[in-house]
Amino acid sequence: MMHFSMKTVAISGATSSIGVALVNECLEHGCFVYAFVRTNSEHTNRLPQSNRLQMVDFDLADMKNRISLNHGCDAFFHLAWCGTDKVSRVNPNLQQANIGYMLNALYLAKSLGCKKFIGTGSQAEYGPHKHALLSPEDTVCPNTAYGISKYAAGQLGFTLAEQLGVDFFWIRLFSVYGRYDRPETMLRSTASRMKKGEKCLFTEGTQVWDYLHCDDAARALFLVGKKATGNKTYCLGCGQKRKLKEYVIEMRNAINPQLDLGFGEIPFKPGEEVGVYADISSLHDDTGWKPEVSFACGIRNILPYL
Repeated sequence: MMHFSMKTVAISGATSSIGVALVNECLEHGCFVYAFVRTNSEHTNRLPQSNRLQMVDFDLADMKNRISLNHGCDAFFHLAWCGTDKVSRVNPNLQQANIGYMLNALYLAKSLGCKKFIGTGSQAEYGPHKHALLSPEDTVCPNTAYGISKYAAGQLGFTLAEQLGVDFFWIRLFSVYGRYDRPETMLRSTASRMKKGEKCLFTEGTQVWDYLHCDDAARALFLVGKKATGNKTYCLGCGQKRKLKEYVIEMRNAINPQLDLGFGEIPFKPGEEVGVYADISSLHDDTGWKPEVSFACGIRNILPYL
């Protein structure tokens, strides 16, 4: 397992749940971090104070040409993506623009001297699947604008990176959760209702799901930058076959053990009965990474932020 000298990194989407966790992970390992934040962002207070952290105002549409930094970088982590809320994910025009933004980020990474580019894809690239365990080698068939654009961005990224001479890694994220998730996400909205003592309604909860805490996700991304070689796609999740019902009960027990849960009171939508979880074997083999934050601990971690 080779170790790459990663002294200076650039991170776009640095104020997201994963972005903040990745900034902290890189700082803990002695890296200098350029944290790319959108101009006039309201979330810069999420980032830590450090003399090895420099915030860089940016606009996704201008990343290719506009940004110049004091010195070069070793690796570029591209987490920024426009339109991740439920409504925007089905907007083809908004989603396809992200493909160009990602390619612009890759051009910028090359101009900064980066040897590695780590981009983040999604389980949405697979679309509906008849089996739950998904690996990088499984067939993709995205059926949403978001999934289609993620897949296209990854494939074009591999092509451009080869032309530019940059190692390219595409990390398909499954259900990563954390302190700064959107209020409408299933975990955050359910935890908020539970905290208020409200009864929560669910499907039967028998579908397989895969939740991973943002700190574990950040550590995986860092290790890909540090140890992975070549050009590869990885799946990133907890990698455990657990029913959604088990997660919900564990969350209820951490918040209010007496709370009634309404399983089966919401019907399944077509395709929801199966669910998915990640095959993380190649990621573990190449980097040694494995998840460390239990779901119970992860939930307790986000409660103060609700």
